[in-house]
Amino acid sequence: MSFPYYIAKRYLFSKTSNNAINIITIIASFGVIVGALALFIILSGFSGLKTFSYSLLDVSDPDIKITSVKGKSFLIDDTIQNKIISNLEISEYTKVIEERVFLEYNEKTEIAYIKGVEENYTNISNIDSSLSVGSWLYKEFENTAVIGRGISNKLSLGILNYGAPLKIMVPKPGKGFINPRNPFYKIETQIVGVYMGTEDFENKFVFTSIDQARALLRFKENQISAIEIKLNDSNTAANVAESLSDALGDAFKVQTKAQLNEVFTK
Repeated sequence: MSFPYYIAKRYLFSKTSNNAINIITIIASFGVIVGALALFIILSGFSGLKTFSYSLLDVSDPDIKITSVKGKSFLIDDTIQNKIISNLEISEYTKVIEERVFLEYNEKTEIAYIKGVEENYTNISNIDSSLSVGSWLYKEFENTAVIGRGISNKLSLGILNYGAPLKIMVPKPGKGFINPRNPFYKIETQIVGVYMGTEDFENKFVFTSIDQARALLRFKENQISAIEIKLNDSNTAANVAESLSDALGDAFKVQTKAQLNEVFTK
């Protein structure tokens, strides 16, 4: 036994008239041990919470998202697509249409966003793995939609409610007089799935095919709201976003997953 350990043992366990010193030392040692264990448990919990939270972001947001600086939509052409395809860091990309809409089901109403997506959207996002009930969109079935759990609870809406479809409405654009009897463009859909995620995400989107969203909003064939990108390595997102921003110019906003969730990241 080394000399320091010998001194410590004599100090802690030897009989002495100053028993108060030994008692105080034991109490202090116990406090340090308990505090260290508590800190270890708390840090482990935060580490697990961080991992869980990032897994939710993998469902809700792509590695990179491209939107227009001016306006809610833009026209995509071969030039834009070629600049994306030429970047070897990009694994896949998809076009989406997003717009704020008005939902109605059995006299219950809610404000949300429609998100029209292409067939390969599940390659960009893990949204299909977050379904709590039902299935993801299938091309074989028309007029179907997938909603968040928050929207489902607010509207008391489950899957395959054939008796009463979900109505998705958007105000007709234009200036001047609008017919009050028919002020909305409208589509009716059947819910085939309910997804889970962060609280905001669960209350935000109604997913449909991009053709349904285009028909509702009266968009042109090449008119979209955003391009979402999957990278070969998500750690290169910042560099790829900078490269795409330089290639596309000032007319487009290129954001990484961290920038899309700036508050969460901070």
